[in-house]
Amino acid sequence: MTSTVKRAIVRATIGVAAMIAVIAGTATAANAAVSPGYWSDNPEICQASNCAKPKNLVMFWQSILWADSQGQSIGYSFIDGGFGPNTHQATWRWQAYIGRTGENGKALTRDGRVGRNTWYAAWRHTQCEDSPEYPGLYECIYWGAVPGRAVLYTYDIDGNYLTFKKPTAPGQPEQWITIT
Repeated sequence: MTSTVKRAIVRATIGVAAMIAVIAGTATAANAAVSPGYWSDNPEICQASNCAKPKNLVMFWQSILWADSQGQSIGYSFIDGGFGPNTHQATWRWQAYIGRTGENGKALTRDGRVGRNTWYAAWRHTQCEDSPEYPGLYECIYWGAVPGRAVLYTYDIDGNYLTFKKPTAPGQPEQWITIT
């Protein structure tokens, strides 16, 4: 299958599923101040009590960790929306492994917290396009380091919400989750 065909399939899947989930109200929503177009503005999430821990935003981050999985054997059950010791450790390893710099060329701090620079380093690994079928909607993909693993997501042009496809085991129903 050519990359053009794969992109067309991804685009169709993202656009249709996200719009159906939002219109039909079947997407799970959470009240988190999310910045879908520029992740650096997302709230810091971490294990500490002073960090935000909106379940759907944590699940989105855990999906990114799943896609990159650098030898950590991160499976589907890891994506549970709780930022506990496993997510902290996986984030620390991601920060060490990814080898990217954050915003303004700052090196990533290996602290297990998903702050401005960590969000930025992940965001730089995404690819987005205007939706040809749904004006005002961007269709995006986070390409993971593990072959065949990616996180599909959409967001509206006004930055009001982000909807992502939670990675699920083969044969399991798709689950689109919205963060507003």
